Amino acid sequence: MGWPSRQSGLRTVMAASRGSKQISASTRRGAEISASVCFTLLGKRRPRRLLSGSTSDMRQRSSLSHRTSVDWKGVRTFAQSPQSSRAGLMLPLEGNCWMLTLGGRCADKPPGDRDGFLAYAQQLRTPTIYNAVRGARQLGEAVRFGFPASVWRHFEQVEPFPRGLLPIGDALCRFNPIYGQGMSVAAQQALLLQQLLRRQVQEPEPLAALAPAFFAGAYGLIETPWAQAAVADVRFPRPKDSAHLISREVSSSGRR
Repeated sequence: MGWPSRQSGLRTVMAASRGSKQISASTRRGAEISASVCFTLLGKRRPRRLLSGSTSDMRQRSSLSHRTSVDWKGVRTFAQSPQSSRAGLMLPLEGNCWMLTLGGRCADKPPGDRDGFLAYAQQLRTPTIYNAVRGARQLGEAVRFGFPASVWRHFEQVEPFPRGLLPIGDALCRFNPIYGQGMSVAAQQALLLQQLLRRQVQEPEPLAALAPAFFAGAYGLIETPWAQAAVADVRFPRPKDSAHLISREVSSSGRR
């Protein structure tokens, strides 16, 4: 079988028809491919009826600077919830340089200009980071990153689930990156998939029960880190239109 390059990507994926053991897909360049199984890792589109969400609406800006001497391995200032969502993280790089990341939620977004960036740092709950960088030389423009929401898609509720299609990683659950959970959970899912494939290969139809078994195992891998991230996000004020996501998020943490 052929496989699209990273640049071309998949445009549509068609589930296997009844009696067929192949799944079809078309690339953005119009090429048609078929395979016994298709793994999808990216998940920008969200089927809302299957969705649990945590509306973070987080915005970060990172800047590199050449610093005066300090003997730190790193410094982090946590937000003072619920009064403020402003937080900061400063880590050392080579050449006596440091990377400073400032972040906030909803309307509390860090500016990109130097004066605004420093003023934002000055309003963190402690002055440690501001005092460290106020006299530093900025090496470049601040780079912005935005993250609207954590998303958990409950594909286990789809019956029957299309044969030959398996969401994994961000396509199944996308975590707020500030908690550092996404890569670890995705790696655990990959190990789970490896175990299932080794077991299923002994069956007459190895792919027939793969998705339900994977979703059942992945639920246990996602549940604890999801609860940690979702509860942390609930501490901060939300836009009114995110109320439905809060209720789904809280209710989903207790289901098995």
